[in-house]
Amino acid sequence: MRTAVAAMLAACLAGPAFAGSPGDFAETASPAAAKGDRLPMGDADRLPVLVTAAEPQDTFLANLGRGRLVVDGNGCLRHGDAFVIWTYGSRISRTGDGRIEVVDGVTGNAVLVGQEIGMSGAAGDAVPDPDRLAGPIPPECGAPYKWGGPVVTEAELREQDEKRRNRVPVPVPPEAERTIRQ
Repeated sequence: MRTAVAAMLAACLAGPAFAGSPGDFAETASPAAAKGDRLPMGDADRLPVLVTAAEPQDTFLANLGRGRLVVDGNGCLRHGDAFVIWTYGSRISRTGDGRIEVVDGVTGNAVLVGQEIGMSGAAGDAVPDPDRLAGPIPPECGAPYKWGGPVVTEAELREQDEKRRNRVPVPVPPEAERTIRQ
C-alpha cells in the first residue's frame, strides 16, 4: 500500500496537483502579486502553490464560506487567510492575459485569483495528514489550513444574493402560529 501511495504521490508531483514552489514565486513577487490579482507574466511555470486531496471525495461539508481567493507573499493560494487543500483533480494555470486561474476538480468551475468565491470546507491549525494529500505543503504555506469543497464562482454568489433579495416571504399558517405562541 505504501508503495502505491508513493507512486501516486510521485505521479501527482509531476502533474497539475502540485504547481510552483514558494522559492520560485518569491522571485516574481511584485506589488500586483501582493494585491493578489495579477502576477508578472515571466515564466509560465511559476505558479502559486496548489495542493489537492490525494483521492476523490464523495461527501463535503454543506457550509459555504465566502472570501477572496488570494496569493500570499510566499506564493500560497489562500481563501481568506486559510491555505486551501483543493479538491482532487483541481488544476491551476494562467489565462492568456496573465491572471491565475484555478479549475475546481468537482464542479469544473474556474475562478481567478482576486475574485470573491464561495467554498465549503473546514479550516483549522492542525497540519493535514500527508497521506491524504497529492503533494507536500511547503513550510511557507502555514496555518490555518482549509480542506476545500466544491467552489462557487463570484457570478454564482451574486446570483444567490439576488435570489435572496427578491425572495417573497412565506406567511406563517395560522395553525403554526398558535403552536409557536404556546
